[in-house]
Amino acid sequence: MYFIGLDLGKSNDYSAVCIAQRTDFDNPKGAIEVNNVDRFPLGTPYTKVAQHVGDLIRRLPDAIVEREYWPMDKEIPRKEVIHDYMLIVDATGVGNAVVELLRAQRLRMDEVVITSGVGQDRSEGSRTYLPKVQLISPLRVAFESGRLKIATQIPHWRQIESELMDFDEEISGSGAPSYGNRSANGHDDMVLAMALAVWKADKMRKFHYGF
Repeated sequence: MYFIGLDLGKSNDYSAVCIAQRTDFDNPKGAIEVNNVDRFPLGTPYTKVAQHVGDLIRRLPDAIVEREYWPMDKEIPRKEVIHDYMLIVDATGVGNAVVELLRAQRLRMDEVVITSGVGQDRSEGSRTYLPKVQLISPLRVAFESGRLKIATQIPHWRQIESELMDFDEEISGSGAPSYGNRSANGHDDMVLAMALAVWKADKMRKFHYGF
C-alpha cells in the first residue's frame, strides 16, 4: 500500500511530497520503503501542486484499480474501484480551499493539522489534530531502527540528508520537546512530508481497501 505525505508550503516555504510503501501489515515492525521525495519550486500555486499530486497517484502502479465483479443476485457485472493508497496532507494553516482542490479529484486522503505540545492526537470530522512530537516520533524510531528504507537515488537526496541531520529535538523550559530545523536558512518540508507518510504507514495495522 502506498502512503503519500504532502507538506504544503506557506509563504516562503517549499511544498514537498513523499511516496512510501508498506506491504507487510502482519508484522508491526514491517519495513516502510521511501521510494521518492520531491519538492516543488518556491511559489508553485496550490492548484498546480494539487493537480501534480493527483496525477502522481494515478500513475503509481496498482494504486487505483477498477475491476468488475458479479453479484450473486444480478445478471450484469458491477464495477468497483480499489484504492490501494492513502494521501496524508498537512492542512496546518493552508485553509479549506487547498484541501478542497485535492478532494475535488476524489483522492483518498487524511487531513492532519500539526499542533504544539505533547498531548495525544484527536480527530474532528475528517481532520486529525496531531502534536508535532507525535508526528516525528515514528519517523525517528523507524530511521534509527533500520525499519525505514530510503532509496538513495531519489531526487534531492543530499538536501533530504541535510534536513534529517538538521532536524532536531529541543526541550523547552517547561520540559516539553519540540522539533524543527535548527539551521538559520534551513527547511524541513521534505522531512515533514516523509514524517506524514511514515506516521500513517506505522499507524495502519491492517490492509484495507476503499473509501
